[in-house]
Amino acid sequence: MEINRRLLPWIQAKLGSRWMPYFTVTLALILVLPALGAGWYLDDYIQRYFLEARHFEGREGVSLDVFRFIEGDPEQTREWMDVGVCPWWTSSEFKIGFWRPLTVLTHWLDYQLWPSSAVLMHLQSILWFGALVLVVGLFYRRIMGLVWVAGLAALLYAIDDAHGTAIGWVANRNTLIATLLGVISLVAHDRWRRDGWRVGAFLAPLVFLASLLAKESAIATGAYLLSYAVFVDRDSRTNRLLSLIPYTVIALTWRVVWAQLGYGAAGTDFYADPLVEPVRYIGLLFIRSPILLFGQWTGIPSESFMFLKNEAMWIMLCMAVVVVVILATLLMPCLRRDRVARFWGLGMLLSLLPAAATVSSDRLLFFVGLGAMGLLARFYYMLTSGVSTQPRGGVWLAWARTALVLMTLIHLVVPLVALPVRARFPLGSEDLLNRQLIRNEFDPSVEHQDLIIPNVPSSWIASYYWIMRRTSGQPVPHRLRVLSSGLSAVNIHRTDERTLVLKPDEGFLSEPLDGLARSSSSPMAVGETVELTDMTVEVLALTDDGRPAEVRFQFAIPLEDPSLLWLQYGDGEYVPFGLPVVGEHIRLPAIPAPFSILE
Repeated sequence: MEINRRLLPWIQAKLGSRWMPYFTVTLALILVLPALGAGWYLDDYIQRYFLEARHFEGREGVSLDVFRFIEGDPEQTREWMDVGVCPWWTSSEFKIGFWRPLTVLTHWLDYQLWPSSAVLMHLQSILWFGALVLVVGLFYRRIMGLVWVAGLAALLYAIDDAHGTAIGWVANRNTLIATLLGVISLVAHDRWRRDGWRVGAFLAPLVFLASLLAKESAIATGAYLLSYAVFVDRDSRTNRLLSLIPYTVIALTWRVVWAQLGYGAAGTDFYADPLVEPVRYIGLLFIRSPILLFGQWTGIPSESFMFLKNEAMWIMLCMAVVVVVILATLLMPCLRRDRVARFWGLGMLLSLLPAAATVSSDRLLFFVGLGAMGLLARFYYMLTSGVSTQPRGGVWLAWARTALVLMTLIHLVVPLVALPVRARFPLGSEDLLNRQLIRNEFDPSVEHQDLIIPNVPSSWIASYYWIMRRTSGQPVPHRLRVLSSGLSAVNIHRTDERTLVLKPDEGFLSEPLDGLARSSSSPMAVGETVELTDMTVEVLALTDDGRPAEVRFQFAIPLEDPSLLWLQYGDGEYVPFGLPVVGEHIRLPAIPAPFSILE
């Protein structure tokens, strides 16, 4: 106890030092430096393709609309399916497009100055992150009142390993920029409302607009603006309400223009627009919010939920709910007595609203973490300062102190190792990712062949081969035909010289990424056909939950024709596929997965 009485003042003095913000930024930058070696991943190649003035499915020259992936035009979608970028089960309603012109300008700058250097592109992202940490620290200092508590909150936020993916994946730079601009808007708003800085009344809304033009998730800035009006702003209720009007007008105008320009998502299980699909969004909100809070507070990546199946998925959701309830119970005395803690808590919870519109991922936790780390710092203050805000009760105090030790381990110790690793490997194991990509060497003659693969672990990851090969100048097959996707064994029956019938043990669309191109709310029907060039797909049977269970693939030419190149996935690579003879049944074995123990 004597050690604590001596140590705590020293720690508080260091956290409150005028040098602490610079130390925090420096430490954060050092921890994320491994991102310089991360290279390019998946969507990075799409951006590279568009920004290097190449021709791609009807696009000529440089395209600055690099976040408009699928425009929602059925004819264009069919062209993408024909090439193989989209799988055969893609919905005609499928659309994914985002309006992020400010972020695009930073990528355009990359390709103007260092188009072949992934290192310098990562360096730009790291610098954006450093600026974010600095501004977040300033915001904490303005709101907290106690400098050492602000220093602790900034440190917790700076080294949060949940940030690793967005830092190490160039295509996710938009998250860093949007959060930075959003927090700058909050700082300007606070200066206007607290200090009477009139420039802030104009600057804060303008920067808020800029944040929306960097990434849609910046709408979460509004969560803290509302929480500020409720718990921090000391003006009259009317004036507090009026202070939010400029942001409301900007958000509504931005949303209308955004929709009129054709941006948005449709026909997919990954996204749920609250204004277009309110019922579905509310249902997902109750599932995704606990998972995101679970990831934020425990350090367990929230994206792991997406790769679980059946009982394991529900077990994790129940665990998340239990953890959230326990945390709420432990934090309640702090929230009840501390107005600043309530500000951070409400901001954190409201930030979940936009985050829950897409699949759970730690990349969505930048705004959520802003409130979570502020709230955690206030919790530290309550338990270590000896102030009268501590509630009475030995049981609560014992649990709270235990939680404090766990939070210290999770948020101050583990990130020192986890953040560098997650920044260096933003999408997880490189070996696991590489084993899903088609990396076979082809000679130039392959450009006159269609590549047919009856089984792949992930249709979407495999389909990146087209753009990755184009950007590197390698020969690319004329078309890619992925017949089935998933980890289960696949039963194949050849009914004639031009036809295969596939029946995966778990049915089609069994893996999470399969739902990207078709929403479960628009299932396929028995007898439904998909006509592609030289191949017709027909659904013969459905699973109990309405997914295709058995599908016929009929080609316009014999399967042995030299214009068709056959591969299958096996032992972590793509190997030649031995076609069955007419009338023969064969079975491709299940694909091992790192999560198989949890399925």
